[in-house]
Amino acid sequence: QVVKNIREEIIALGGEIYFETKLLSLTPAVDGWRLGLGNGDTLASDGVFLAIGHSAHDTYRHLFEKGFSMVGKDFSVGMRIEHLQVDVDISLYGNALLLPGGAERLPKGEYSVSYRKGNRGVYSFCMCPGGVVVPASCHERAYVTNGMSYHKRNGINANAAIAVSVLKDEYGSSPLQALAYQEHMEKAAFALGGGVAPCQTLGDFLQGKTGSSFQTIRPTSPRGFVYGDLTTGFTSAQLSLFRKGFAKFKQQYSFFSNLSAPLTGYETKTSSPLRILRGEDYIALGQKGIYPCGEGAGYAGGITSAAVDGLRVAESYMAVRAPCNKI
Repeated sequence: QVVKNIREEIIALGGEIYFETKLLSLTPAVDGWRLGLGNGDTLASDGVFLAIGHSAHDTYRHLFEKGFSMVGKDFSVGMRIEHLQVDVDISLYGNALLLPGGAERLPKGEYSVSYRKGNRGVYSFCMCPGGVVVPASCHERAYVTNGMSYHKRNGINANAAIAVSVLKDEYGSSPLQALAYQEHMEKAAFALGGGVAPCQTLGDFLQGKTGSSFQTIRPTSPRGFVYGDLTTGFTSAQLSLFRKGFAKFKQQYSFFSNLSAPLTGYETKTSSPLRILRGEDYIALGQKGIYPCGEGAGYAGGITSAAVDGLRVAESYMAVRAPCNKI
């Protein structure tokens, strides 16, 4: 209902919504910009807000070809790990779960873990209590994993991404090389799974082997899974950091000691691998009337931070176009 209400308010204020419509081109004009759409329409505007997602590789490449200033940045890639939600709850709440009504009154357990060595880190991201691991692919012959929880958070498993740093010197620093790094991992995941989720036990991943089967915890990927060696997608430095991170995590939470916990690969969309540069006025450097904002532009790492960035961009635009006089 939240998204529906936002959409209806936009329409009530005179806005238009284009579903399943791709931005094909962005061309400068005397009075602003021309936006070529996949449905054949052309829009004209002197103010364009590029609130794209970080899966829009085609848009990134188009902007790069148009001379937009952008840089590659450090980002992260990883896997989804699953545990029984009850094990997470027990680790967090202990005997409080045994009190009358304790299991019903206490919220589903959530956790956050991290380990850092020098300028690299491994950490949990987007932990989903009582959730499921889902495919989130956006390109052909590529596989991306993600996680979600339904409103009741009543699934058997909890899941979270465990992600490791990818530094600029690992892919060459150019924004297009950053995209290529992501795409290589996603194609590798597709090759491992043949279009379904490639999975491996935590124990096998840590030992660099395959062959163990899942025991008390079953992967929740709705399209099924196949066993695969997820270590092949990471560098030796990244694997070393994963091993050190998991060693620390099991000291914090007992459920990380379960070596049969499923890992699903690969999660590549924790954040944008590049940033579209903009000035203090939030306008793209060297351009007029183009406002890159949010996660895809490289200025946010989640729902809340993207919303805050969007508000700042909107306020900057309004200060120029519709200044408000104090009363």
